[in-house]
Amino acid sequence: MTVVRPLSDEDAAILAIESARIAGHTCKLLRLSAPVEGGAAALRVQIAARLAAAPELSWRLAGEGDALAWDDDGAPDLDHHVRAVPGRLDEAALRAHAGSLMASRLERDRPLWSIDVVEELDDGGSAVFFRIHHALADGSTAMRLGGAVLWDEVEAPVSRSRPHPPSSRQAPHPHLAAALAHEVLPGSSAHTPLAGRVGTRRSVATATTDLATVKAIGQARTPHATINDVVLAAVAGGMRRWLLHHHGPLPSVRVKVPVSLHQPGEDAGNRDSFFAVDLHLAEADPATRLDLIHADASHRKEDGDALALDELLRGLGRRAPALAHLVRRWENSARVFALNVSNVPGPRGAIHILGAPARAMHSLVEVGDHHLLRVAVVSMGGELGFGLCADADAVADLDVLAAGIEAELHELAAVAGT
Repeated sequence: MTVVRPLSDEDAAILAIESARIAGHTCKLLRLSAPVEGGAAALRVQIAARLAAAPELSWRLAGEGDALAWDDDGAPDLDHHVRAVPGRLDEAALRAHAGSLMASRLERDRPLWSIDVVEELDDGGSAVFFRIHHALADGSTAMRLGGAVLWDEVEAPVSRSRPHPPSSRQAPHPHLAAALAHEVLPGSSAHTPLAGRVGTRRSVATATTDLATVKAIGQARTPHATINDVVLAAVAGGMRRWLLHHHGPLPSVRVKVPVSLHQPGEDAGNRDSFFAVDLHLAEADPATRLDLIHADASHRKEDGDALALDELLRGLGRRAPALAHLVRRWENSARVFALNVSNVPGPRGAIHILGAPARAMHSLVEVGDHHLLRVAVVSMGGELGFGLCADADAVADLDVLAAGIEAELHELAAVAGT
């Protein structure tokens, strides 16, 4: 074994979140319009030939406590990591399998990833689940690894738009006091139906929309809203519908918006920060909700909140690790935010796996302690996929929320004239 690198503070913090009730991985669900030629066996052969382009997939955890590190343990056992799911699954069975994968653990004595190949769906297609531990890879790193070993991109037109996670790098002088006031002071989130002790079962749901429509919705506003603003507005509309369906009205919900701080060419597993935005659920008009979200997010980015918080935590990690740990625990508290909504750019063009075209990609991310729901968004070609993962016993009718997201996008598109 060869030590590749010690765990970063971010890696270690993510690993520490895992518990008997909470797993620490993410999952990419790829729905394919045809069976994977050769199934799981052929996929193992492909991955074995490409592993050199994704060295992280050969790393496993080694050491204990503060001495935890990533070790290169040689070639992983692909018979274990790449598995076939037998039988023909309908939509309910596919989602049940997704929930089971999100609730189960990746084995820590092996590299922290797995691939499940659903060889047949009842619509004639197939599906692939790619799980990877968040401590090993954040969203952009997971996309790089998937492109290296799992899928092939067949088209990447330069002119096609893609969503980008909100960035704070343009703010040269972040104001720490303002960032702390904006992002980590208590809000009303602890009193929402999304706050509670998380159990061990998971349910999932998905929503899909056309990326060009999302872009047109944003450009129709004055000033223009970003793709991520529209994503948050869609979640706000879905959440408003779901709350009215189940719990009654709620004035607002604060969401945590992860921000990628990766530099071009940087391969670090995790390099994220965040800012928080209020979703104004009492506002009945979808377009006004979008405008409010855009104004709020713009202020966070202009003030450089995400970069300021990143610099604070990195400085504390060097000078006062115990205090940095407490701050990280606090920032993940239900008192600070109710819902995490991430948005990661995926492949620019269409992709396929061993000749089977992908018709949709959805990202599923594990919930956090006292956060009963997580929403993740990923692009693929001209599509934008929303993935919802929730505590199966605490969050009822997740389909209502997913359908509400699509309904909100439909209403915003009508306002935009698209």
